[in-house]
Amino acid sequence: MRNLSNTLSVEILRSRSFIALCIVIAVFLFITSTVSTSSAKTNIQHATYLSLATLNKDMKTTNYFAPLNITVNATGTSLVSNNFVKVQDEGLNGNDTAWNLDVYNGMTTAEYVLIKAKLLNSTQLVPDDETNQPSPTNPIYEISAIVPANAHKSFPFSWRIVDVSANPDGYLTINRMLINGKSIENVGESSQFGENYRLVFELWRYDNNVGDFQYSWSSSVDGPEVKRSVWNQIWFNVVN
Repeated sequence: MRNLSNTLSVEILRSRSFIALCIVIAVFLFITSTVSTSSAKTNIQHATYLSLATLNKDMKTTNYFAPLNITVNATGTSLVSNNFVKVQDEGLNGNDTAWNLDVYNGMTTAEYVLIKAKLLNSTQLVPDDETNQPSPTNPIYEISAIVPANAHKSFPFSWRIVDVSANPDGYLTINRMLINGKSIENVGESSQFGENYRLVFELWRYDNNVGDFQYSWSSSVDGPEVKRSVWNQIWFNVVN
């Protein structure tokens, strides 16, 4: 009886039907494994995010300002500096500080974004990374556009300071600027000796559910409880 059972088992293992069934099962397991791996890779690749970078005129992260031979107001020391901005006449051509604001859309769909440019001194609040709240300072300039999925889009940000005033206490106030050829009136931002100003750029995203731009957003990968926000800044000093 045992010999008969062994013989039947061997015959089944050698049968074409059994071999074909094993092949089908192996192929099914391979396809399932491949799909699961592909799905996992897709989820990793489509981690939703937006990024913002402030670049110079050559699309680099160096040499944001043209070197100037200036005298530092606070100390009276003459030096060559590349983070000083000189107040210029409105009629001068080719003397703007030329930057580029580069947005990368790592979302799975096109995104409608808004960049808010804000002028702050060293004492004013910048965006809060812990609470994902923007700076409470009002923007002096805004740029909006649709950025395709998985693509970069750069926006020129060419600016100059054309009018300032100083008081006896040594505070310098920026009254008027030109940004991308547009006159920005009543800027009214002050800093002691004209030092430690900063341009802050915040990236806002249009939320279809709210019907407006929002400073923070949720990632489809991390879930709605995780908020993200993007901003950066560049410091500079002003010489009259």
